[in-house]
Amino acid sequence: MGGVDVVLDDGSHMASHQLTSFQVLFPLLNEGGVYICEDLHAAYSPAFDGGYRRSGTFIEVAKQIVDDIHADFHDQPQSVPGAHRSIHGICFYNSMVVIEKRLQQEPRHVQVGP
Repeated sequence: MGGVDVVLDDGSHMASHQLTSFQVLFPLLNEGGVYICEDLHAAYSPAFDGGYRRSGTFIEVAKQIVDDIHADFHDQPQSVPGAHRSIHGICFYNSMVVIEKRLQQEPRHVQVGP
């Protein structure tokens, strides 16, 4: 599969399924594409392998992506390897997260003047 511009995960809502879908489909997403995972409220429900701040849920991975995209400024391992170069932004909404895929350049320090 290739040429994917938008992924909308509206699957089983099981934590492991959402994470597997992201791991498989995000790399296939075109530059400038958008990955959307909805029904994230299920991440808080034990019926969907979730729970408040339970490790391994997609919402917890999405929260870690915030740190991942700032990897140039810390030395901690990334939950999504290379996120700091491939993820432009992440937006959280009620029960939904939107991840924008766009190449990111390494930050540079430029001084103008003396």
